[in-house]
Amino acid sequence: MRAPILTFALVLCAGSAQAEGYRLRADALAQAQAPLGVLSLSGSSQLTPGAEAEAWLWMSGGDQVSPELDALVASLAYRDPEGRGVARVGRFILSSGALPPIHQDGALGIVNLPWRGTVELFAGLPVRPRFGERDFNWLAGGRLGQAFGPVQAGLAYYQRRDDGALGDHELAFDAYTYLFERFSLAVRASADLINFGLSQGTLAAGYDLGPLRLEGTFAQRSPSRLLPATSLFSVLGDQALRFGNLRVAYRIAPRLQVIGTVGARFYDDEPALDLILASRLWLDRLGQSAVGLELRRQGAIDGGWMGVRATGRYFPIDFLVLSTELELVRPDDPSAEEGELWPWGLLAIGLRPDPSWIFDLAGEASASPTARSSYDLLLRVAYQPELP
Repeated sequence: MRAPILTFALVLCAGSAQAEGYRLRADALAQAQAPLGVLSLSGSSQLTPGAEAEAWLWMSGGDQVSPELDALVASLAYRDPEGRGVARVGRFILSSGALPPIHQDGALGIVNLPWRGTVELFAGLPVRPRFGERDFNWLAGGRLGQAFGPVQAGLAYYQRRDDGALGDHELAFDAYTYLFERFSLAVRASADLINFGLSQGTLAAGYDLGPLRLEGTFAQRSPSRLLPATSLFSVLGDQALRFGNLRVAYRIAPRLQVIGTVGARFYDDEPALDLILASRLWLDRLGQSAVGLELRRQGAIDGGWMGVRATGRYFPIDFLVLSTELELVRPDDPSAEEGELWPWGLLAIGLRPDPSWIFDLAGEASASPTARSSYDLLLRVAYQPELP
């Protein structure tokens, strides 16, 4: 089944507008059922090229006497116009090579060296809700990257302390290459240096044969090593999750593509098979309007399901977009309590009356193993003024 309604933000396209002096933007996403919402603010100025500001504020009403407000992201950044580096300070989510995402209050510096090398350093404090107290909590790390012909590789290191105790200690390697203009290969791996072993690793390859595209991926994750060593859940033991898939995409016509995927997930060497057969038809030359159909078989150790999913996106006029996703799932072992069929649907409408305003409204309805019926609404309003 689908993720929560907030994923609707990925369904509709957001417009953008350029201003001569300043570029500001505000996005508000509100969910009716909780209620909760996210306010996104961003800005830049041509008077100081490369300077950017960004903030994501999470708000919740719920049953609280007073609403809660917290900052998910609040940072300032400077990107050198000549591409020599990046500096960022504040609260942000850091993604460095093959290290896991890091949510920190601190600073990041990236320097691009003349010989196609990169030096990245970061340090700060682990994020606490509403900037709470963090005695003896800190994190630091970095990454060295280098390009060798068509190969780009990097080695990253990360350490985090929780109340003075070692919470995370990671060493990670990543590499990517694109050979012969057709073959691509990517490797990512991170090792836990506290309880030595592989935290997660991914090997992905792709090959283009004109209208035919072949892709293969294999990955392994160790849940206990992905958790901080100071977490109570890290002592519950470890059972590595391994999964892989082979994906074949064939464009049988200029606007029609067929995709087949065969995958398997292994829990303690017991396989669960996943099968997907999908098609997508583009309705216009630019590919803005499209319809899709997907048949899926999801395996699981204690029961899987089969389902069909249809998607559509249509631009009847320049400033209006209509989107929908419809899904129907049948579990292998239906019960009277959970129901024999689990439907899920999303209908959305987006308005772009002028370059400064964006209005999106979506409605979701579903049934699942945890709820016989669920309804929700999401409203998104974005404003991006043009200032002199």
